[in-house]
Amino acid sequence: MPTKHAPDLQAEIDHRLINGGKLVPFKEMASMLKDLGYRISTKDGCHCLNRYMTGPRAGCSYPAFNLYITEASSGLGAFNVDARRDANYEKLQEIRRNESVFSVLRGVMYKL
Repeated sequence: MPTKHAPDLQAEIDHRLINGGKLVPFKEMASMLKDLGYRISTKDGCHCLNRYMTGPRAGCSYPAFNLYITEASSGLGAFNVDARRDANYEKLQEIRRNESVFSVLRGVMYKL
């Protein structure tokens, strides 16, 4: 039986799926990052209420945890000015832009 989510979160899940998003288990998302040489920082993310400010979904919000992705080797934030810019970085950016990968865990959305 599918998990029942709060209406605002379910609306965001439906919106992402309709628009090509890919819902994956959290462990799979972490594994994708590990394969590219990145990891999710457990201390630097941010629990919040994400809200659309413009466009057709302006005013819509949903509970989220905004991830902080770091290089596994150095601990630098993936988007830090001094972080590496190699093929794995480009693949990470491609996943974030084109695949729209996200997870839902304990009533909160996690996205790359």
